[in-house]
Amino acid sequence: MESQAQNVIAFTNEYGPLTHLNLTQLTRLHPISVRRLLPRLVREKRLYCVRQGMHKPNVYATYNITHRTDFPHDLARADCATALHNTGLLTYWHQPRQKLPRDKSVNEDARFELTLETQDRIGVLHYYLEVDIGSEGYWQLEDKFKRYLALKDNSQVLFVVKFDPRRAHRTRPTTLAELAEKYIRKSERPMWKKFLFADYAQFIADPIDKVCHISYAAGRHSILSALVE
Repeated sequence: MESQAQNVIAFTNEYGPLTHLNLTQLTRLHPISVRRLLPRLVREKRLYCVRQGMHKPNVYATYNITHRTDFPHDLARADCATALHNTGLLTYWHQPRQKLPRDKSVNEDARFELTLETQDRIGVLHYYLEVDIGSEGYWQLEDKFKRYLALKDNSQVLFVVKFDPRRAHRTRPTTLAELAEKYIRKSERPMWKKFLFADYAQFIADPIDKVCHISYAAGRHSILSALVE
């Protein structure tokens, strides 16, 4: 039982805040086993818990989140992390817990690497992750595009966009792909895949499927495209 508890703590520390569902998917334990572990870990102050009410899941973290009430962005990122972890290809993940000044960081939601063995080589793909729930305006998105392009970093930037019917146009990945065209020249074809835009529901269902949109192209791409196409 203690080894199971350690796994729960390790995953929560790496990807948290998380929900019971995230932890069940990550640990591969039975949901009842996870549900029995969590109250004990909270009592022992090895985890912190926020109860969101009858219709929303409890949220767990290894650091104190009890003063917080708003978790939609964190939990969307947790779903992305869980989906990526369960591909078996995730070999690096880092998510900063504090925002830095704009002149020092792009303040990504996470950085991650996927490692894939093909017939003749082992390839590593480097990504920044931006989870978009429609809470930022277009000018903030454009500012992100400019700041990422200024990095001169070969990493791709994956935007996972969660659809909100109240902001239907704003929260479609195709909208963001078209917006990015303001900062990527059509003649610079290699740069078309600098930014990838995926629908959240499709991405967490299968993050390595062809669910990503890019600027200037009608088709969809996988986050593995740079290695397998």
